[in-house]
Amino acid sequence: MKSGGGVESCRCEVEAVGINYHITVSARPHPLKIWSRPDDLLLDAAGDPAAPAPPPVSRSSRCRLVLRNVSCRARPGELLAIVGPSGAGKSTLHLQQQQQRDRRCTLQQLFQQHKLQAQAEDDSSSTLAAGGNSNGQHQYANSWPVEVAVLSQRFFKNVARTRQLFACRTVCMLVAGLALGSIFYDLAEDKVAERVGLFAFLLTFLLSSTTEALPVFLQEREILAKETSSGAYRVSAYAVANALVFLPFQLVLAAVFAAPAYWLTGLRRTAPAFFYFLLLIWLVLYTANSVVACFAAAAPDFVVGNAAVQGVMGSFFLFSGYFIRRSAMPAYWVPMHYLSLFKWPFEALLLNEFGGKCAARAMGVCVATGDEVLRREGIGEECRWRNVAVMVGFVAFYRVLGYAVLRVRCSLTLRAAARSALLSSSSNYSACFSASTSTKA
Repeated sequence: MKSGGGVESCRCEVEAVGINYHITVSARPHPLKIWSRPDDLLLDAAGDPAAPAPPPVSRSSRCRLVLRNVSCRARPGELLAIVGPSGAGKSTLHLQQQQQRDRRCTLQQLFQQHKLQAQAEDDSSSTLAAGGNSNGQHQYANSWPVEVAVLSQRFFKNVARTRQLFACRTVCMLVAGLALGSIFYDLAEDKVAERVGLFAFLLTFLLSSTTEALPVFLQEREILAKETSSGAYRVSAYAVANALVFLPFQLVLAAVFAAPAYWLTGLRRTAPAFFYFLLLIWLVLYTANSVVACFAAAAPDFVVGNAAVQGVMGSFFLFSGYFIRRSAMPAYWVPMHYLSLFKWPFEALLLNEFGGKCAARAMGVCVATGDEVLRREGIGEECRWRNVAVMVGFVAFYRVLGYAVLRVRCSLTLRAAARSALLSSSSNYSACFSASTSTKA
């Protein structure tokens, strides 16, 4: 298209896939901007643009329409943008053309798409009900052991990066051990009640001071829901890795607490007794961590989770046997005595300290041994490793329960995402159906 006489011209391009259309228009010597809105260009089914009347342009405006009364033709899907000489003023049209084509679907295509969408929903529901793809090895990029190893490494790095929290926790355990050692310093052999009180307070402190990990578990739960919904790894791999990574850290805390508390209080001064005491402290800390992880998987927020953990720990301490013996409890409360997390380590600590020792002396003669007193309470030598096994069972129970809760939450999250996608698709189909019926009318 040639320009009028005496008027200089500039060149603009209509970019298409593989084709460049060059249009010469009348213009002034200074640079021009192509000013348009996406709504100004409407394409029909044949690809012909409908040119509506341009909006009025004020004289004070620095932009001027340069494509007025200019018609061009491009196949749907090819035309990408209209650009000026400097590349300014781009207006992408591909998305609008795609929407125009989507609205002009037939009823047959609409019903076919709806059928495919319903079939895909049924397949996803059956997959979720079965706990994943029936051929699970093709659903995830890595095998289960590799996922556990990678997640364990990531959790270890996360704990190492939050060294302030771990250092604060270590200092608190050391200070608590030194405080207990100074309060119950060098107890005599006849101080039986003081030793029992020491064990009771020790367990209360250890089992109720692990709620600082609750916010961490709550944050990781949100990350877990996003990553597992995208198929990054399995929920079981996360649960196992999370359980393994805390073992060495809990052992360090147990050693820092047990060393001063044991030797300063004057408990049985033998190496086997000390290492058994250290094992019990380690299991108590790990059991408390497992309980917190389980409640963090189910609690909606920190306030509810913290209240639930404190309430459960308080009830367990009440039924531990320290305040009231099992024989004096009503029959309907006896099961709570066996479910208490305090009962098993408390009895193991008593057995480790009083087993084989004299419990009472008169005139320099032992009138009651520790084994006799413990046996009257139903605590024998066979309880030493049985109680350890029960504590390990509690750890496994709360870890498995937490895994089950996480699995259900992740499945519900995935179902909610699929449902929202289905509703979005249904709204698009409704718009397509309305456009088709209006076109036929």
